[in-house]
Amino acid sequence: MLRHACMCFLVLTSATSAVAQYGQSNYGSGYAPIVQNYQPGWTTQLVKPARHNFGVVARGSEHSHVFEFVNPLKTNIALGGVRASCGCATPSVLTPVVKPGETGKIHVRFNTLSFLGDRHARITVTVTAPSYTELYLDIDGHVRRDIVVTPGQVNFASVQAGQSAEQSVDIRYAGAGNWQVTKTECENPHLEVTLQETKREGMRIDYRLSVKLKSTQPSGRLDDQIVLHTNDVSQKQFPITVSGNIKSIIETQSVVDVGPVQQGTPVFHRVVLKSDQEFVVTKAHSVSPRVKIKVPTDKKRLHILEIEVAPDVEGKLNDEIVINTDAQTLPTVIHVVGEVLPAMNTTKKENQ
Repeated sequence: MLRHACMCFLVLTSATSAVAQYGQSNYGSGYAPIVQNYQPGWTTQLVKPARHNFGVVARGSEHSHVFEFVNPLKTNIALGGVRASCGCATPSVLTPVVKPGETGKIHVRFNTLSFLGDRHARITVTVTAPSYTELYLDIDGHVRRDIVVTPGQVNFASVQAGQSAEQSVDIRYAGAGNWQVTKTECENPHLEVTLQETKREGMRIDYRLSVKLKSTQPSGRLDDQIVLHTNDVSQKQFPITVSGNIKSIIETQSVVDVGPVQQGTPVFHRVVLKSDQEFVVTKAHSVSPRVKIKVPTDKKRLHILEIEVAPDVEGKLNDEIVINTDAQTLPTVIHVVGEVLPAMNTTKKENQ
């Protein structure tokens, strides 16, 4: 009887030790105090902050937020289903599988058309790996009853870089007869904002907000907002979202990653530039002398640039290539990144 008890104790001890070893081997040393052996609650340290407040917004306006986290483990984090405690929030998982060191993203849209007043929602994300658990996020906001925005945002859905565009939204207010928008505020210098009062009858006041996208706006995602200040005593301002996708005429990669390279050993890469129209690369240069570019001179829709990187100093490599063409006024910028390792001591090897 004693012999069987000892055997059971040994099996249990071995299993516990294996779990502890597995947990330690899958977390970086800096994360050991945060999570141990995938116990319940280890996800509480993943997303910071895990709460977002949309503030005071108009009815019908479109607002969303992306919660992000960097995977600190040495194994994948798998995100499964997602749900919200209130219909005022619509969540979705943007990154079902997050590899070590990569960024996980959960998107939450604030539903302002059907839900009014103070709102709160708890977002529950199911985590299926490395252990089955749940991740909790929270959103808050106040949807005004007296202001309606149509459409819900200023959306430059698809604009080509170097071109200008204009969109507008209508703002309807029903309340105090002396209500007014006192000023507009926008931090993006490439947006020109004008506001016009279109109606004032009793308690009904209307405005039209016009937004011009300047041709100087760089390519990429547009994610800004315009804040409207009012003479309200309690709720003094509300935002209007500005979104869009500014397409570059010249398509290419944004980063050249040379990886780990040895000091003094040059590496070579090719960068492809393409467009729907024929173009000429007028200039391609880097401020760093260790990056050299061979530039083609003909006019066509696809060009291949020969890039030579001569790593001369140990440490992180972070340079830029600026490419000018006759197709667009704004230059195309490509980042060159990597890590320069110490040069090999060939003399020592030969003596051995």
